Amino acid sequence: AASILGLKMVQPIVLEPFPADSFRAALSGVETVIDVEANVSGQFARLLACHGLSVDHKLLRFDARPFTSDKLVKQIKEVIS
Repeated sequence: AASILGLKMVQPIVLEPFPADSFRAALSGVETVIDVEANVSGQFARLLACHGLSVDHKLLRFDARPFTSDKLVKQIKEVIS
Protein backbone atom coordinates (compact mmCIF):
# COMPACT_ATOMS: atom_id res chain seq x y z
CA ALA A 1 0.00 0.00 0.00
CA ALA A 2 2.85 2.39 0.82
CA SER A 3 4.53 1.86 -2.53
CA ILE A 4 1.22 2.23 -4.40
CA LEU A 5 0.60 5.57 -2.69
CA GLY A 6 4.23 6.72 -2.73
CA LEU A 7 4.48 6.85 1.06
CA LYS A 8 7.32 6.10 3.42
CA MET A 9 6.93 2.92 5.46
CA VAL A 10 8.84 1.99 8.59
CA GLN A 11 8.53 -1.63 9.70
CA PRO A 12 10.01 -2.63 13.05
CA ILE A 13 12.23 -5.70 13.16
CA VAL A 14 13.25 -5.56 16.82
CA LEU A 15 10.97 -4.32 19.58
CA GLU A 16 13.13 -5.01 22.63
CA PRO A 17 15.25 -3.12 23.21
CA PHE A 18 13.16 -0.63 21.28
CA PRO A 19 15.26 1.38 18.78
CA ALA A 20 13.71 4.75 19.68
CA ASP A 21 16.53 6.82 18.17
CA SER A 22 16.33 4.91 14.88
CA PHE A 23 12.56 5.42 14.77
CA ARG A 24 12.90 9.13 15.47
CA ALA A 25 15.41 9.40 12.63
CA ALA A 26 13.21 7.37 10.27
CA LEU A 27 10.19 9.55 11.07
CA SER A 28 12.08 12.82 10.73
CA GLY A 29 10.18 15.14 8.41
CA VAL A 30 7.10 12.91 8.30
CA GLU A 31 3.89 14.95 8.56
CA THR A 32 1.41 12.17 9.42
CA VAL A 33 2.16 8.89 11.18
CA ILE A 34 -0.31 6.10 10.46
CA ASP A 35 -0.11 2.96 12.57
CA VAL A 36 -1.35 -0.22 10.83
CA GLU A 37 -1.86 -3.13 13.21
CA ALA A 38 -3.66 -6.44 13.29
CA ASN A 39 -5.02 -6.03 16.80
CA VAL A 40 -7.84 -4.10 18.43
CA SER A 41 -5.84 -2.23 21.05
CA GLY A 42 -3.06 -0.60 19.00
CA GLN A 43 -0.26 -2.19 21.02
CA PHE A 44 2.52 -0.82 18.83
CA ALA A 45 1.11 2.71 19.00
CA ARG A 46 1.22 2.44 22.80
CA LEU A 47 4.82 1.22 22.64
CA LEU A 48 5.70 4.23 20.49
CA ALA A 49 3.99 6.55 22.99
CA CYS A 50 6.08 5.06 25.80
CA HIS A 51 9.13 6.29 23.89
CA GLY A 52 7.74 9.76 23.19
CA LEU A 53 6.66 9.04 19.60
CA SER A 54 3.12 9.89 18.59
CA VAL A 55 0.76 8.30 16.09
CA ASP A 56 -1.73 10.49 14.24
CA HIS A 57 -4.04 7.72 12.99
CA LYS A 58 -4.49 4.03 13.73
CA LEU A 59 -5.78 1.51 11.22
CA LEU A 60 -6.59 -1.56 13.27
CA ARG A 61 -7.82 -4.97 12.21
CA PHE A 62 -9.09 -7.30 14.89
CA ASP A 63 -10.94 -10.09 13.10
CA ALA A 64 -7.91 -12.38 12.57
CA ARG A 65 -7.89 -11.60 8.85
CA PRO A 66 -4.94 -9.97 7.07
CA PHE A 67 -5.16 -6.52 5.53
CA THR A 68 -5.68 -6.62 1.79
CA SER A 69 -3.68 -4.09 -0.21
CA ASP A 70 -6.74 -2.60 -1.94
CA LYS A 71 -8.62 -2.09 1.33
CA LEU A 72 -5.53 -0.71 3.04
CA VAL A 73 -4.92 1.72 0.16
CA LYS A 74 -8.53 2.90 0.47
CA GLN A 75 -8.25 3.37 4.26
CA ILE A 76 -4.96 5.25 3.96
CA LYS A 77 -6.40 7.53 1.26
CA GLU A 78 -9.26 8.40 3.62
CA VAL A 79 -6.75 9.34 6.32
CA ILE A 80 -4.45 11.46 4.17
CA SER A 81 -7.09 13.30 2.14
